[in-house]
Amino acid sequence: AGAARAVRDALDAVGGSGSPAGSALWYVAGLQMSIRDWALRDGWNGKRVEKSEAKGILVAALGVLARYYGYERAPRPRRETSMHA
Repeated sequence: AGAARAVRDALDAVGGSGSPAGSALWYVAGLQMSIRDWALRDGWNGKRVEKSEAKGILVAALGVLARYYGYERAPRPRRETSMHA
């Protein structure tokens, strides 16, 4: 029950199982379907998506999950540029 709840919470964090990100995570990360197969066979809502678009959806979903679980990197301080020649 705890694992099922954790999966539901993770999918909810990316927009739910019916969202593009949720679908990508479920099939690619969860069921180990290739990105290509997910994009061509299932895609989002049963509609095919381009392979490059599918990659972007998955990367975005993983980024949201990283933040959700507290793994987001701290932003790098900006380097000030000098105008001195």
